[in-house]
Parts: sequence; structure tokens; C-alpha cells
Amino acid sequence: MIKKNRHFLSVVAALLCYVTPVQAEWIGNAGIQYEFNSNLSNARLPSDIKSDSAFRPNLSGGKYFQLTDATGLALTADIGGTTYLHFDGLNNVLYGASTTLRHKFGLGGLAPWISLSGSAAYHDFENAPRDGWRYNLSFAMGKRLTERFTLQLKYRYEEQISDRIYNIPGLTHATFDDEDPPIPIGGDAFNISAHNVSLTGIFTVTDAVTAFLAYTRREGGITSTIGYDPEILEYGDAVAVDRAFGNNRYAYKVEAGTNLISVGFSWAINGHASLNLGYDWMETTGDHHLEYNNNLAHFSLIYSFE
Repeated sequence: MIKKNRHFLSVVAALLCYVTPVQAEWIGNAGIQYEFNSNLSNARLPSDIKSDSAFRPNLSGGKYFQLTDATGLALTADIGGTTYLHFDGLNNVLYGASTTLRHKFGLGGLAPWISLSGSAAYHDFENAPRDGWRYNLSFAMGKRLTERFTLQLKYRYEEQISDRIYNIPGLTHATFDDEDPPIPIGGDAFNISAHNVSLTGIFTVTDAVTAFLAYTRREGGITSTIGYDPEILEYGDAVAVDRAFGNNRYAYKVEAGTNLISVGFSWAINGHASLNLGYDWMETTGDHHLEYNNNLAHFSLIYSFE
């Protein structure tokens, strides 16, 4: 896997060096984010709900290419990580690459635009079962409707693939017919994929302050961690031991739908730095009556080297 990761990053570096459109300039961002998650374990019972705070530093750098007067391409290499205050098994470092192709239809701030973005990042966790690649591919379009209001529509596909799958010997589905053999449950509880569609309104409050309100609908796999419960033999699509949340904890995967409402503010300190404050409320309903809520508050400082 190390050799594969080095090869991936070498390809990104080659692209940054040898793509030579009309105009090119170096770009980069550095940031630090604090967040609090009220239901980090994605659990439904109070005894299984675990909350925690985390710090997320990140750094990205690359080049921006002005392909035409209306089209631009950004390629960056990314590195970052997450450190939790209590559940250190979830601590991780990540490295990967991102790209965005953006086209604007016309001149001026009111012209509509579209963009296509993709990213791939390897996450190395202290708790090994979560190690692996995470991919994102998104398509977005937007338009400033007035001088102070912009509307954006976005579709995003996400996929998470773990390096290793840990099966639990003897763990099987309940069998309701004595003549049928038991069906083993898969161990790939951390392999998930999902589709996201979001609508975002962005408001320019002042020259330095913007606010946004967004709604996202997510359909796809959800990983939840609970104490041992015989019902996971019936409703879990996949089950794995999850020591990141303590002993005798099990992660299981189901298909679920999530409604996500996000609100936030951004204050541009100067031409390069900004302070950002956000809050997310999530309501998830899955197969077999899985239901839980999540609250996520986050604060970040971002500096741009553009």
C-alpha cells in the first residue's frame, strides 16, 4: 500500500509540473478547525451515544491554470489530520490530492458557472480497521441572483474503502428455518458509499461577512457503533469490532437516508485570512428502524496563499 500511495502522489506531482496552459500560478491554503460532534458513534440509544471534540489541521498547495478566459483548473496536493480529545483511536493523518475544473458562462459577477471536482485521500487511523482511501466526486452549478444573494446546487458521490476486512468468527445472521444454513455477515463495516444532493443559499451581509444556509439529502451507507446487541445479527449488512470506542463495541453498516441542515458565517479578516463558524443538524433514518440525530458545531481559521 505504501508503494501505491507513493505512486499516486508522484502522478499528482508530475501533473503539477508539466501541465502548461496559458497562465499558471501557485495556490495554497492552511487551516485549523475545532469541532464538537454530539453523536460521534452514530448511535440511537443514550447508552451508546458518544460525543467528543476534535482539532483538524490541514495544508494544501498546488497550481491554478487559467485554461481560457472563462475556464480554470486547480490541482493541489493535500495533507491534514484529526485529533480527538477522548477517542484517540479515531485520530488520523491524511494525504492525497484534489482537482477542480470551473467554467463561467459570461462576464461579470452575475454570470452562472459550473464546476467539476474530485479528490482522493488516504486516511491512516490509530484504529487500523478504518485505514484506507476516501474518494469524492462532485458536480456543482451556481448563479448570483442579486448583488447579495447566490444560489448553488451540488451533487457529490463519496466512497470509503478500507485496506483490510476483519471478519468475526462465528458471527452469523439468525436463521428462522432449521433447514437453511446460517448466512455469514460481512466484515466490511467501514466500506461505505453514498450520494449527496445539496442546495445552498449564500448571503453577502457586508463586504467582509457572508452567511449561508444549506439543505443536503444523503442516501447511502452509514456505520454505527454500539455495544453488543443480538439484533445486529439481523439488521447489520456488515459488522466489525470497533475498539476505537472501547471494549465490546461493534460497528455495523446499514443503508440510510439523512436530512442535513447547515448554517454558517464567514468573516474575511483581510485579503488572505478568514474566520468561519458553522452548525450542522442531521437526522438519519435507516433500515430496520435505525434513527438518530447528530449535532455538529465547528469553528475554523483559514489562510490563503493565493
